[in-house]
Order: sequence, then C-alpha cells, then structure tokens
Amino acid sequence: MRGHMVAAWALVLVAAMALWTALAQDPGGLGARYANSGARVGDVSWSMGLVVAQETPLATIGSCTVEAAMVLPSECRLEVTESKFKDPLRAPAPVPGTRSLLRGGDLFVHSPMTGLTKLHLPDHKSDPLRISGLPSELPPIGPYAYGLTRLIAMDCGQATEVRDLSSDEVSVLELRLAEPVKPIEPHRIAMYRWWKERERGVVTRSAAHNPEGTIVADTRHEEITEVAPGHWKALRTVCTVAPGFADLRVEHEGEIGETSIRMPGYVIETAFEWRDDYQIRLPVRRTYRDMDGATIATVDFSDYRINTGIDHLELRDWAAP
Repeated sequence: MRGHMVAAWALVLVAAMALWTALAQDPGGLGARYANSGARVGDVSWSMGLVVAQETPLATIGSCTVEAAMVLPSECRLEVTESKFKDPLRAPAPVPGTRSLLRGGDLFVHSPMTGLTKLHLPDHKSDPLRISGLPSELPPIGPYAYGLTRLIAMDCGQATEVRDLSSDEVSVLELRLAEPVKPIEPHRIAMYRWWKERERGVVTRSAAHNPEGTIVADTRHEEITEVAPGHWKALRTVCTVAPGFADLRVEHEGEIGETSIRMPGYVIETAFEWRDDYQIRLPVRRTYRDMDGATIATVDFSDYRINTGIDHLELRDWAAP
C-alpha cells in the first residue's frame, strides 16, 4: 500500500482552494487580477466532486460532493452534501452534513458527529498527520489550511522579498514567504519562482522551493491559448511533487506514537476554462496521479456562480463566533 497524499478531508479543502493555489503558480495576484478586470469579482460559488480511486494509508477509496462558496479575499465555506467511502473506519472521511468555514486565521468545522470545532490555524500549523481509525475525529487539516491562508496573503502581496531575476529572453520573478508553509504534503514551501515568456507575456514554468532551496514542486504551464487579442494564458498545468518524509502520529491499541513515513512523489494536473466576462481562468478538473501515471484522485469543479451578492459567509444554521 503506497502513501501518496493527505486524508480525504484535507484533499477537499486543498481542492476547494484551487482558485488560489492555481494563481500561486501564476503571478498577478487575486486582488490585482480582479480589481483590474472588466467586472470585479466579489464572491464565487461552485460545486465540487471528489473521487479517490487509489487506496492509500491516508485516504480510502470513495467519493463525495461538496458545495463551496468564497467571498474574496479571505472567506471560504464548504458543505459536504454526499459521501460514499469504502472504509471510513480506516481513515477520516468527509461526513455528509459537515460544514466548514475558513475565515482569516480561523477554521470552524461543524460535524453532525462531533459538533463544532474551532482551529486557530497558527496554533496548528505544525500538526503531524494522524491515523487513528476514528471516523468522528477531525482530520489533520491544520497545516494545509494555514498554508493556504498564507498563500492568500502572499497573493495579496504580503511577502518579505520579491526579486526580479529577468534576462533579455525571459522574465523571472522570485518571491520569498515570511515563513515556510505546507500547502501540499509532505513539503514546506519557503519560496516561489516563475518564468515568464517575454514575447507573449505568459508564465511557462513555476517552482516551489523548500527552506533548503530545493525545488519540491515543479509546474509546467501548457496549452497556452490566446484568450483575447494579445492576451495569452495556460489552460493546463502539470505539477510534479517530489518525494519526501511526512511526520505521522499513529494510534494503535490505545497507544499513541510518532514516526515518519516516506511519501513517494506524485503529479497534480489541472485543467482550466477561461471566463472572458471576468477575465479570469477557473479550474474545471484537478487530477492526482502517482509517478507511474495511475490516477490517485480527481476533483471536478462545476456550476460556477459569480457575484451573486454574498458579502459574508456563515455556516447557515448558526453563526461562527
């Protein structure tokens, strides 16, 4: 059995934030992009379907559907509407009716099984992965949610250092984060670098570096398309994530121990559609594959609704504190 990725709940969260993580591979910033578009985007809602096709120690085979909403720049709400997993007792799986709200540095999760849980993300940014066999336990999503909130801040320009490393042939932008974050397992990211073709003004490659300076996520930008006269965008990205070691907390027969496991490399392929009315690209499918090309999981995005008048998100039946 091979360990490729985080538990299904964490994958749901990471996939839901693909609007931001995709833009982290393409400099320009959500704030700047939306502010400069013909029609400013204030809120986005969409539907999402996750299918886990490969059994791993951290996620069991199955599927779920999620309704998502985002109020830019800092709120995101998810609601699991359907969930069918092969063995939810073996690994934490999304429970139907579970709602989560990401607001700034806080994550609120309301589950029909456990009630309300609040995570102040800076306090959980270094939590290890857990395998407990308890389906009601909130899975270890703190480091990923924290990493995503920092990417949002980065996208809004909150970075400690930005350097222009351009040459005559290519523009190169390097961006250093104030502190390393973990938006993907099993790596911490300290720096991003983008390569931009001068002639068409399009990003052709991006790379994420760990604190030691090694590239741990290398992304090719493909299917470069002229979406408007003189305006080019990549409508497909392929990100190769390097193998590494993940910290793990395991419960066995009532005893809890900490160890680390080697996680093999994997590939994340994202397909986009271009929305001419808002001058943005939106993900339509994200596919996770192992290094042999076999599918680990897919996430489909559909039914985008933009600017429906939402200005504040709650968990519907009750208000987050």
